[in-house]
Amino acid sequence: METCRTADSDSREKSGRRNLSAAPADDKRWRLPTEKAEEKTGEPPPALKDKEFWKGSAFGVAVGARSFPGIIAIHANADYIFNFEKAIGVQRQIEDLGRQSDSEFVSFLDSDLNVVAHTDRGRIGQQEKEPLVLKAKVDRQLFSQIVESGGGKRYLEVVKPVVLDESNLGFLKIGLSLGSMEVAWRNSLRAIVILGLAILGAGILGMAAIFHNQQAHMLEVKALEAEVLHRERLSALGNMAATVAHEVRNPLNAISMGLQRLDAEFQPTEDQEHYSRLTELMLGEVHRLNTIVEQFLSLARPFEIKPEMLRIQDIFGEVATLVEDDAQQVKVRIRVVAPLTLPPLKADREYLRQTLLNLILNGLQAMPEGGTLTLEANTWNGNILISVKDTGIGIAPENLARIFDPYFTTKARGSGLGLAIARRIVEAHGGTITVTSEMGQGCRFQIVLPIDRKEI
Repeated sequence: METCRTADSDSREKSGRRNLSAAPADDKRWRLPTEKAEEKTGEPPPALKDKEFWKGSAFGVAVGARSFPGIIAIHANADYIFNFEKAIGVQRQIEDLGRQSDSEFVSFLDSDLNVVAHTDRGRIGQQEKEPLVLKAKVDRQLFSQIVESGGGKRYLEVVKPVVLDESNLGFLKIGLSLGSMEVAWRNSLRAIVILGLAILGAGILGMAAIFHNQQAHMLEVKALEAEVLHRERLSALGNMAATVAHEVRNPLNAISMGLQRLDAEFQPTEDQEHYSRLTELMLGEVHRLNTIVEQFLSLARPFEIKPEMLRIQDIFGEVATLVEDDAQQVKVRIRVVAPLTLPPLKADREYLRQTLLNLILNGLQAMPEGGTLTLEANTWNGNILISVKDTGIGIAPENLARIFDPYFTTKARGSGLGLAIARRIVEAHGGTITVTSEMGQGCRFQIVLPIDRKEI
């Protein structure tokens, strides 16, 4: 492209600086001569209709100058002008694409792999020689690869041929940043890990719940098995006790009657005091054996419960009166706690008294140095809760599990049947009996009885 001008004088050039606008001289434009047919008709010859009209052409423009006498003329090859316009347009689009997308770079290469447009303007005009670009030029297919740039940064490089009507216009080369993808991958991985941990935690909790329920079920099964075994043992012992008691009871009665006759009808010639003490001792032992036989029979035969509506305050008063003398001998104070608002209890009076007397006598025997024995009653979950608490020596932990077993006793002259019979009486009323104790702090027996059990 060429540009020229003519000058007349410096003065006119100076005056022209005040007005830099230019207008065409006589509004005339010149072109290189074409075929004569075009001059006559104003239409391109038929040969130009099948090709781009500017091929092989040049343009010239002349503009009249006002600041000096003459014109400004410009001559340019048509291909150069159109290529320049294309480069300007593609560069603008490439820059817009680079700004709007999450990309490292965007570039457009011509068919000879020259950089026509690039987000980095300094790369325009350079020739690409990367293997990926050369491969795309040969195979005319889309290719991609992951590239690591400086600082460990990675991006996806994509090269795609640009084809129009089977004509290769060039190549589009884009570097896509993997940062957002890696962030998404890390977030997904974190979510997967959290979800996995949540599933694992839920599984562990589920297994723990199943294990807990299974353990509770196994404990219930073991408790039921122990209860069945206990009842079977009681049944066997009861049958044996009934047989033994029946065989022993008659001889005991005969011995008791003989001792009474000896004491009443025969008098020793000497040492009468010793004789009387001996007969009394023998009679006492016979009575003790008879009591044991009676306990055997109580353990063996089923209880015939005769329920009636009772006030627990009255029962406490009766048993407290019965043991008052024994309590005074061992310096034990009996304390009764029973609110007047307690509802009446449906139970067998004699059996309930027997149970409470048994527990009270055990408490008195546990306080040889004196203390306090408390009888207490309250309502609890629709039941009557009866407590017998002493301040005695307590029960050893290893004996607590066996305290209600028949024939188990820690007393020198005990039969081990009192608490077993008390348990049978309570269970016959549809209740439960438990014991808690601390060595040196005493023990507490608790009886839970339904207020009104229909099937008694």
